[in-house]
Amino acid sequence: QDKAFTISPITITVTPDAGQGKIYGEADPASLTYTATPAAVVAGETPVYTGALARVAGGNAGTYAINQGGLHLADGAEGNTFKAANYSLSFSAGVDFTINAKNASTLTVADIAPLAYNGAAQTPEPEVKDGDTVLTKDTDYTLSYANNTNAGTATVTVTGIGNYTGTQNK
Repeated sequence: QDKAFTISPITITVTPDAGQGKIYGEADPASLTYTATPAAVVAGETPVYTGALARVAGGNAGTYAINQGGLHLADGAEGNTFKAANYSLSFSAGVDFTINAKNASTLTVADIAPLAYNGAAQTPEPEVKDGDTVLTKDTDYTLSYANNTNAGTATVTVTGIGNYTGTQNK
């Protein structure tokens, strides 16, 4: 009498590598990296992966979950007897891609023309740019002033907020 039995596929777990990210305004890396376990499979077989991991869409500073995207297993080619059907791919969630705020020291702050003493605090608002993009006060940066009432040298400090961090004095 014949008895049927089941041969279960081996699970390969893909875990995104921690610490992946970029600085605000830079391009995403060409691919997100990961570690697959078990790294050892049946002798003579080498796992074949196609597609790539992805991340939740977004371009502002913050964290975005990395997901399986289109990554999956495929059969091996000549000399590699790996059969995707003998394995299952499991994705280990919980790793984020981080977009870090850009340092305000890299911004371009327009020169401020000399002002005449008038007895009041002078608060000029110079144009602030990230490359060719004009930034918005109180969205991308704030301004603060020092020594800006009496004749002499005053300072305006640009402090990054939102997608920007740090300060720059002008």
